[in-house]
Amino acid sequence: MAASSPKLRIAIVGGGIGGLSLVLALERFCDIDRLDISVFEAAPLLDQAGAGIGMYSRTLAMLRDLGLAEELAPYEGMDKHTLAWRLRKSDQKEGVHIHDMYLNHGPMMLFHRADFQGMILRRLTPAARVHLSHRLADFQEDGDEIHLRFENGTSATCDVLIGADGLRSSVRSRMADTAREMASHSEMNRLFAERADPVWTGTYAFRGLVDAARLAERWPGHPALSTPSQYVGKCKHITSYPIAQGKYVNIVPNFSDYSKAGTHLDDATTAKASTADILQMFEGWEDEVRVLIELMEPLGRWPIMTLAGLPTYTAGRVILLGDAAHAMSQHLGAGAGQGVEDAYVLGKCFAKALAKAGHEDSATQRDPVRVAAALYNLLRVPVANHVQERSTLQGRVYNFALDALEVDGSADEDDDELNDRINKVFTLPEGWEKMDALKRMSWMTVDSYNWQTSAYIRDRDAEAAQVLGI
Repeated sequence: MAASSPKLRIAIVGGGIGGLSLVLALERFCDIDRLDISVFEAAPLLDQAGAGIGMYSRTLAMLRDLGLAEELAPYEGMDKHTLAWRLRKSDQKEGVHIHDMYLNHGPMMLFHRADFQGMILRRLTPAARVHLSHRLADFQEDGDEIHLRFENGTSATCDVLIGADGLRSSVRSRMADTAREMASHSEMNRLFAERADPVWTGTYAFRGLVDAARLAERWPGHPALSTPSQYVGKCKHITSYPIAQGKYVNIVPNFSDYSKAGTHLDDATTAKASTADILQMFEGWEDEVRVLIELMEPLGRWPIMTLAGLPTYTAGRVILLGDAAHAMSQHLGAGAGQGVEDAYVLGKCFAKALAKAGHEDSATQRDPVRVAAALYNLLRVPVANHVQERSTLQGRVYNFALDALEVDGSADEDDDELNDRINKVFTLPEGWEKMDALKRMSWMTVDSYNWQTSAYIRDRDAEAAQVLGI
């Protein structure tokens, strides 16, 4: 792209963590004077619903490179010698300790979602224009331009469209319409059209917060005040961890019916939930768990919806990012971090493509948008889809919903397809056959949370280092 060329117009639909992280990445890695960046957010405010999120060490390194080292400093303190998760079988009056887990890849940080988004917002420069109350209605591609139309009656034109608009992405939906029209022309289009609609995992999550001061008064020294914990049982489990620098404990009770996994919900919206209802679901569980439910302030009940592994995150000049590309369950705490990684890598891809275009003559110059999209697809689809699959399987591990984790004859029926998925993700250790269910659960959980040091991810990271120098 010659110096006199017009600015590359980048439209980011979605002003959540992924979309805003992309703005930071573009500002960090690209010549911002050559870009015209607009963010279109459907909501009237840049506000993040929800409670706690986690970030793994690889994502934290990217965030520091994006200029957030100072903002992250107050959250430092967990390293590979810090107890990362406490795993406990709790669906009985006297709970059973299963495992204390340490991460072999370094620290993991836990945040209140709103606090984390605030860090990013404070780092943004005026280079990007943010348009609130702009919900995308439709877009049309016209050669090298894309025309956007919003529900408020306004319109815009861009050279590249980034869909960072979450699970129910309008951008992905429009891409799927096109893929369905072209399904007979390629396997890629057929698979994209088939997998573009979110499906239910069979799990409901009841999110809420516990005031740490109230918990300390009610149960002095309760483990949840200082240590992330997974309280597990048949088809149910509860995740808890301190957030907001110890002011609150994030509580996520889960209930699963795996006969419904992969189905479509008529009503996939958030519903109200009462403490009494959640207590009834966890009747008979140990007191250490029930006191957390008694003190939690429920934020609602969420059906956990996912995508079934999209074969591509791009189509022409349209690119998906974050949940719009790979919405995943919460069981590894990796969803938000994968959105940040998307943004970081995509920023690097644009920097490389634009730099290369600037050194080519007009006769040989390739479209930098398509170059960046191809690089991004090559590097991110294998990694994010792998983490997505691990997260889905880890939910079943917590819930003893695998025939390999039979406890007291309570296993689900053998499922050859599910067992095949397990064998593709996990490398089962020597002596697996002799392990009891709790030892198997412990091993699979440790393996899942150390996904970023797995052989598969190391190979993908080596590719990224070779292509982008990261």
